[in-house]
Amino acid sequence: MEVQKATFLQSLTLRQERFYEVVICNFTGRPLHLQGCKDPAARVTVAGRLLRLLPEVSPSGTVGGRTELVERVLLHQPESHPSPTVQAKFQPHSNCGDLLEFTVVYLNAEGSGVTIRVNAHDASTMRSSIQVHGQDLEGTSVVEELPRMRVRPPEGYAQTSLGVHARPDKSEPVHHLNVNDEVMLGMGPCSGRWHKITHPAEGWVQAATRDGRLILHEMVGCRPNLRQVITLRPASCRPLLQQPALVKKESPCRKTEHALFQARAAEACRLSREIARLEASGPSGTPRKSTLGVF
Repeated sequence: MEVQKATFLQSLTLRQERFYEVVICNFTGRPLHLQGCKDPAARVTVAGRLLRLLPEVSPSGTVGGRTELVERVLLHQPESHPSPTVQAKFQPHSNCGDLLEFTVVYLNAEGSGVTIRVNAHDASTMRSSIQVHGQDLEGTSVVEELPRMRVRPPEGYAQTSLGVHARPDKSEPVHHLNVNDEVMLGMGPCSGRWHKITHPAEGWVQAATRDGRLILHEMVGCRPNLRQVITLRPASCRPLLQQPALVKKESPCRKTEHALFQARAAEACRLSREIARLEASGPSGTPRKSTLGVF
């Protein structure tokens, strides 16, 4: 009974380790700086706890000093593995479920940037959103769900396959995972059997052995982790498409009718001028005199 109780408590603890991270893809060509306190432990949140705050988001996607308007870092097929800008942990609640609510602001030197409002309450209709500052910027925000993974290697692999490496190879590990640790999957594609993680340390881990046995297992029946991907870029100045002028093709009958109308209009104009000239002169050719008096 005591063993079952301990196992249940350990499982409950694992289920409470839910994470949320924000990734800012900065295509503005200018660095963005975090406003306010830079220490995640000292920063006040409405609910939840901040684990990581990146003090500066460097611009990406620049070639030859020009900002690429084409977004290279996509949500489902990214070409790189960006580090999370903000990482936080949900606060478990017996009645409201998992709670997380905080606000961070990133601005450049000109005062343009983005305000990120995270609302990840399971029992609330409010959702995470962004507010872009500056008429020269535009942004998009997408929230995706990530499976929750924990470390459970096959027997005999606990001492050799739980290292976190800076690259997807057998370089010197920068961190060592423990059995039953929960990890947060990073953004980007896998490299063979290597997966990028961002918690408890950022780096690459082996997700499976050489013979295909899994080291990272998905936690079934748990609420997923969340990642919010924000893309900032210069406001698009797309010129309005000019509609081509319609060329009217006139039929031969229409052309003949138009020519006859022009001839009749010219003759009517000549007759009007002639009538006006005749009315200005009398019957004998002298100018007509005004008649005075009352009839």
